[in-house]
Amino acid sequence: MIEMQEGLLTLLKEFDGICKKHGITYYLEGGSLLGAVRHKGFLPWDDDVDLSITRDNFQKLLSVIDQELPANRELYCYERFPGYLRDTVKYTNLDTTVLFPNHILDGNAAGQHIDLFILDPVPSDPQAQAEYKKYATIYSELLTPVYVLCDDIVEYLDEYKAYREMIEQKGKRYVLDLLRQKLFTYEDSDACDTYLLRWGNRHIFYPKELFGTPVPMQFEDGYYPAPSQYYRFLRRQFGDSWMIIPIQEHQEDHTTFDNYNLPCKTFIADYAPFIDYEDFERAYVARKADRLRLLKEEKKIRKEQLRSHFAIRAMELQHLIPSLTEQAAALLEKQDYPALADYFSLYQAAQLYKPFVEEGLAFAADPQVVYTCALALTMCGEFGQGEKLIRASKVQTPQIEELLELIADVRACVLASEEERFADAKKLAQKWQTQYPLQLDLAVFGISQGIREGQDAKALQARTEELLAVYPDSDRLMLLMGQLLEKQENPEAKTWYDRCRAITRNGMLLMQLPKND
Repeated sequence: MIEMQEGLLTLLKEFDGICKKHGITYYLEGGSLLGAVRHKGFLPWDDDVDLSITRDNFQKLLSVIDQELPANRELYCYERFPGYLRDTVKYTNLDTTVLFPNHILDGNAAGQHIDLFILDPVPSDPQAQAEYKKYATIYSELLTPVYVLCDDIVEYLDEYKAYREMIEQKGKRYVLDLLRQKLFTYEDSDACDTYLLRWGNRHIFYPKELFGTPVPMQFEDGYYPAPSQYYRFLRRQFGDSWMIIPIQEHQEDHTTFDNYNLPCKTFIADYAPFIDYEDFERAYVARKADRLRLLKEEKKIRKEQLRSHFAIRAMELQHLIPSLTEQAAALLEKQDYPALADYFSLYQAAQLYKPFVEEGLAFAADPQVVYTCALALTMCGEFGQGEKLIRASKVQTPQIEELLELIADVRACVLASEEERFADAKKLAQKWQTQYPLQLDLAVFGISQGIREGQDAKALQARTEELLAVYPDSDRLMLLMGQLLEKQENPEAKTWYDRCRAITRNGMLLMQLPKND
């Protein structure tokens, strides 16, 4: 751990102690939950701690926090500081400085902190949820008057402007409290089977069943509460590849001014005399109003540019997507799924380009092309990408419907295995293994289950070698080969472990590898 993470861990321990003392339930969230499961602590590059808490438990926290706050700590939130400009609650160390440039106006939560996201119960009805999201977005934008949090506000500009006018007449506190009554007073009952979490520019709906009674999860040198269905939670939040460690340029952190030895109030006192806060706020409020006026036009322009980009990509892909080529058909016949996935990589990347997907733009591909590309991805273990490709392409055939059924069962098998419900996983695997013996996830499960059941190691090794002939770069098969050779006391096990270690970015595999002495 680096110094910054040591400070965060101290804050987490303090916060956890307060919650335990008063029977307050909270959960590891976001990157902190991912770090706990995949690294048993911080993500190596992480610079914050994310927690979530239900509205009821947050109210309980508010009722005891004044008697429990250690020296030089503060809990920043709207309920305690009406001038605070953020949705996120921050448990803050005032002896340090961690300042976001766009938060200079409020002068609060400028120390090192852990983030607490509130889970609000919302109605189960989709229309009611859409209405709830609208008012949650408006509330967040009114809370933060100096910059645009979420481009979705464009969809609600008329009502947002009406609330802005109401603020001019009756004051910000009155209007925010009015919206809070609309948003934050639902009972946490069966009528509300969903939680809404407001996270910066995102409003995320989660099934309540994911949370439940917390389970203890190791995080560095302690254990902290995680959602009861944490594997499902991670898959929902980060996708089917949640266990893959991103390459360095995709490892996200925050842009802040940091000084862990300087009290934030001292830092603020040093620069505050040089800032005309009223003038600064007036200028930024006006800037936000201008920004909102431009957003609609900008979105139209971006949409037109995107459609032009899409048309160009469609022309570039003409050799791949009108019909299944002889080369692709030959690879399919040979069941060379890695080569087939590589053959269609340009089409896959283009169709899954996020702005195209969000705009609903689908290339006019032959259904057999869509099926073959999605099948290749699924067979190679990228079933999530296979499903996304099918959904994005908007193609439906009986063949594709069967593939979607396979994908759903593979995902369920993987999840059951993660949750150690091996009997359920085995049933799902057996359903498809005869028809799709080379589907990588089912094959890996079959070998792993054979090891658990004490099946003949040499027979399992032979099966692994067959699969490695098809998937020579599979880190999962390399790990299994090492485990099987180790069971036979074969020194070649280390070679396979080393090969796996050299190529894998799968954090769960890295934890299974023996230490490299």
